[in-house]
Amino acid sequence: MRESWKSKNLLKGGIAMFDFIRNFFQYKANSVEEFVKVVKREGCKTVLVKPCSAANGGRNSATVGRIANFQYTLKFTAITPRGRKIVYQEHLFKRFGSDRGFADADERRNAIIKLLLLGEQKIKELRTKLPDVSVDLIGPNSQPMDDATYTKLHQDATACGVSV
Repeated sequence: MRESWKSKNLLKGGIAMFDFIRNFFQYKANSVEEFVKVVKREGCKTVLVKPCSAANGGRNSATVGRIANFQYTLKFTAITPRGRKIVYQEHLFKRFGSDRGFADADERRNAIIKLLLLGEQKIKELRTKLPDVSVDLIGPNSQPMDDATYTKLHQDATACGVSV
């Protein structure tokens, strides 16, 4: 029996609506401990830790871009077998400066290196708490970091004098 166009598209629309609702009502954890507890309970197999930076308020300038307080965070994300996201954001530190000014380029670089080093520490902690789960840190190329990237990160950290 051939499906009609109407029934096919209604099914696609229903699935899209279900996906929207599932993603809209993602589980937001309030602490790392709660995140770990929910990941274990739901049976997640992968956790991704993504470093993020965002400007809070501030002003735009024609020469140096946005001048603001920049918040550096790690966003922990796991997806349950049913497709629901579990999310936790940990705010690590702030920096006042610009997003493209030449005068604070070293501060921006050092802040990103520090964020990645703190992310590496956090994934080591998560790997001990979640031994059966794959825990990866997302690197600058938007891919999980490998050993070569970690080696380059530590070389850059020693060259710039950044430690955690």
